[in-house]
Amino acid sequence: MKDPKWQGQVRHLLTLLGGIFVMLGWIDQEAVDQLIVLILQGIGVIMTVIGFFKSWRAPEKQ
Repeated sequence: MKDPKWQGQVRHLLTLLGGIFVMLGWIDQEAVDQLIVLILQGIGVIMTVIGFFKSWRAPEKQ
């Protein structure tokens, strides 16, 4: 899987599929915006949970 030729082929396939999805109308700007918002919210939740547990387990608090 770390072969550069294989990675290039996968990248080209994903680019082709993305273009087809846009052409067919399955993906539009609103869908992309919603996906970006969901990703950012997910990152925020993960960072909050990690920060909470790191703070909870901090040596200064024990």
